[in-house]
Amino acid sequence: MPFNEQYTVNRGGTDDEDYKDVFILRVDLNLFDASGDSPLVAQDIEQGALSANLLKSGDELWVIGYPAESNSIDYEINKIVNTRSVLRAIYKGTSVSVHCHELLMETSVDLESYDGLSGSPVYHMKEVIQGSQIISFPLLVGMLLRGTASSRIAHFVNSDVLSNIISLAEETS
Repeated sequence: MPFNEQYTVNRGGTDDEDYKDVFILRVDLNLFDASGDSPLVAQDIEQGALSANLLKSGDELWVIGYPAESNSIDYEINKIVNTRSVLRAIYKGTSVSVHCHELLMETSVDLESYDGLSGSPVYHMKEVIQGSQIISFPLLVGMLLRGTASSRIAHFVNSDVLSNIISLAEETS
């Protein structure tokens, strides 16, 4: 994936090391479109996000990522094959880390490790009634940071933090 900017997060006022878990790359949309990969759809962070602080224990979440154990190398065509996984999770509540929340994986995809899932978006589906139809659309609630498959618990940073990082990046561009 082609990138044209990178941003790091400076240490904040807390003693934890979570700030090291976030490194931002801006996708070069022109080069990406020309690469012939797949259509890239941007999500407007101002309209397509929901603060994880508004979630309730038991809310359904979705993690979309590329677990390392699902990836392989096709040596005949010299290509890395990435397999995307959509993982169902349940919101547990706030984490012990500032700006972070916990989820419990409740998915049929059996993973031995969450390696490769760091940085995956975490979504909550919002249902809206339009006429006689119920329409669901994803709202970004955060980004997965870490977790262990043996406990099925993972931690994610709130979308509010991501929104602030994007705003700061836009100011410096």
